[in-house]
Amino acid sequence: MVKLGELCDVKISTSEKPLCDWMIVGFLLLRGEHFEVVLDAVRARATARPSHDELAMELVELGEWLGFVVSREEHTPDGSTGWT
Repeated sequence: MVKLGELCDVKISTSEKPLCDWMIVGFLLLRGEHFEVVLDAVRARATARPSHDELAMELVELGEWLGFVVSREEHTPDGSTGWT
């Protein structure tokens, strides 16, 4: 997973600021030549698939950011996974 803050060295020709300084709300439209620059930068930083715990933490953060009451799954004494 690549976060916007990790793209401080990526800049397109029509922007004065690097990507990490962009405020993206909703969809972002890029011209073809800019799309390739951004896509290549993201691919260069992409890591292996995130683990279950990494995905769960991202979902918790997203839910909190959206104002939801969130909780993580926890293992019960019998070893099964349950929600708290």
